Amino acid sequence: MKNADYSEIGFRIMQLRNQQNISRERLADMADISQKFLYEIEFGKKGFSVSILKSIADSLETSCEYIVRGDDIYSDTELYNAVRLFEGREADKVAEVLKALHELVW
Repeated sequence: MKNADYSEIGFRIMQLRNQQNISRERLADMADISQKFLYEIEFGKKGFSVSILKSIADSLETSCEYIVRGDDIYSDTELYNAVRLFEGREADKVAEVLKALHELVW
């Protein structure tokens, strides 16, 4: 990945963090990385692993695809928005129901 790509990715992370009123310190804690490392990511100074990307995306409740590409083909669908209404154990139950439904249909 080029440095320019890391700058864009970092900007999206910072933008999401600010939109959600999450401090850099808090996001770093949520993603289990140092505040300095998050700063370097946000300003495109450092690359990072896929596991760090996933941790940041989960903490910001977004997809890795959105952070990397700036769009997410699933985030604007009716199904996606319906599933996001559920949290935690409820979401696990919804996933089980959808899997069972898939088995019945196919």
